[in-house]
Amino acid sequence: VGKESLFVEDESDSFSFHKTFCIVQQLALKMALQFNRQLVALPGIDKMSTPRISFLNCYVMILHGQKDSSAKFLLVEKMLDHLKYKKWNNNDGYVDGMSLDEYHTMKTEGRAPSKPVCHGKSAHAECKFSIEDVPQAYSHFTYLASGRKFLVCDLQGVLDTSIWPPVFELTDPAIHYSEMTNRKDYGRTDRGEQGIQDFLKTHTCSNLCHMLLKCWINDPLDNEVIHYEDILNKQGQVPSLQAKTGTLARPNNDGIECPGPKKSVRFG
Repeated sequence: VGKESLFVEDESDSFSFHKTFCIVQQLALKMALQFNRQLVALPGIDKMSTPRISFLNCYVMILHGQKDSSAKFLLVEKMLDHLKYKKWNNNDGYVDGMSLDEYHTMKTEGRAPSKPVCHGKSAHAECKFSIEDVPQAYSHFTYLASGRKFLVCDLQGVLDTSIWPPVFELTDPAIHYSEMTNRKDYGRTDRGEQGIQDFLKTHTCSNLCHMLLKCWINDPLDNEVIHYEDILNKQGQVPSLQAKTGTLARPNNDGIECPGPKKSVRFG
């Protein structure tokens, strides 16, 4: 399907819009690959039935008109089934399933109470979560895995259950970037630290969130670093992952202990 923005006014605006769209979507995909590896490494997870997170590949098509007309830029990506299309959260703190009253109350009064936390290895079998918890856990994961530098939200698309394992095929996400100095440009939907805080106010951690943050799994993420700043230094090209040894750390998760080596990913 081809897409044009209603908010661009000239050729340069169109190119900038499509470039930012692809940068945001490909960074979200890089984070999804990390999230999926962390997800399937959890004890007790059914690898065949647990949905993965993915984002569509996007391309920019240049349409040349007559000699005197300027080029036209068109964003092209896979067409999703509009009958199954759904938004799981937005860039303003809304989460699927919330009533409008609940949404405004949570934004005004603060974070909703967390669900019960599972403690200890013996509790893994009791840590159950729904399919709807996966996108919300992904958004929370991106914030902590990036060292609280950014958060991916505005998750929308289609849950494809025709393949095994199922996949959330997502498109047009938003990235809130927290820093004001040396700020990266993630487009008009980037609301910065305020956008991050709006998500945290209305986000309720599911058992999946607690399982993911209990400790960093030793193996699949060792020595992998995503240099997300480098993405903006390319002219519309997103570099592949560059692996190198990173500082070992763990997210700050109060009250949850992880014995043994604590490993994580350092973002440059």
